Amino acid sequence: MRFFLSNFLVTLGAYGLTTFVYPGEATVVPRICFMWSAPMLGTMAALFLTRVFLPWPALGAEALALVIVTGIYCLLYHQTALIDTLQYVTVAYFLPGAIPALLVGLFAKHLLKLNKR
Repeated sequence: MRFFLSNFLVTLGAYGLTTFVYPGEATVVPRICFMWSAPMLGTMAALFLTRVFLPWPALGAEALALVIVTGIYCLLYHQTALIDTLQYVTVAYFLPGAIPALLVGLFAKHLLKLNKR
């Protein structure tokens, strides 16, 4: 449960800051790069806080964080097509970020297991 909660809170914070604070017209680092790295940041923070990696709870926490931020975005900006927005956000932001986060988490778990020997 600690892994899920820490992953969820860090990912939610990263998605929230990127969505609502970071300027969309930024030229140094585009917003999409931060959106893709949010699941990896959450996974790595949870991995180092708990020393456990659980792949399915990690994906669940990241998906829940993205759905919450997308729901808040739709409420604030009066988006009427919530399902279409969620579908777009899932394909454009979640999948390209969650798959590398899963792979990095598995690799880091393997490294931590080797370190214990």
